[in-house]
Amino acid sequence: MMSKTRRIQREEAMRMAEEVLGKPGRMLYPSKSMGKQTTIFNAVTFNSRAQQIWAGDLEIVIDKEALLKLAEQAGTTIYVVREGDTFIKFTPDLKYVKSVAQVTIEKGTITYSKEFAERVKEQEEEEKENARGNQEGF
Repeated sequence: MMSKTRRIQREEAMRMAEEVLGKPGRMLYPSKSMGKQTTIFNAVTFNSRAQQIWAGDLEIVIDKEALLKLAEQAGTTIYVVREGDTFIKFTPDLKYVKSVAQVTIEKGTITYSKEFAERVKEQEEEEKENARGNQEGF
């Protein structure tokens, strides 16, 4: 059985990511206008060596458990950044990846950048308001 602390090779992390998140390039909505505040379109997922292991649309509320599972299985911290924060012309280092990460998954905990945390809070409040409205309607 694999030790939880053993780091695995990038190719194995990419395979694991595909198993839990789906095929790279995954699109959740036919239009960006349909996404939620907690959707990261064209998210790029890195390991703790700043190696890209997956890319595609993520809905953090829906994909939270999958991201936690991936980080645990891979034995690494996972960083999720927006596509616009990565560039094809250079290979980012870990310092850069950490500085632009919207979401960080480490040791069973998910943390958000300040800006993304505000989006998560707004989404949660919106969902609570919708739930109250639905209950009042019945």
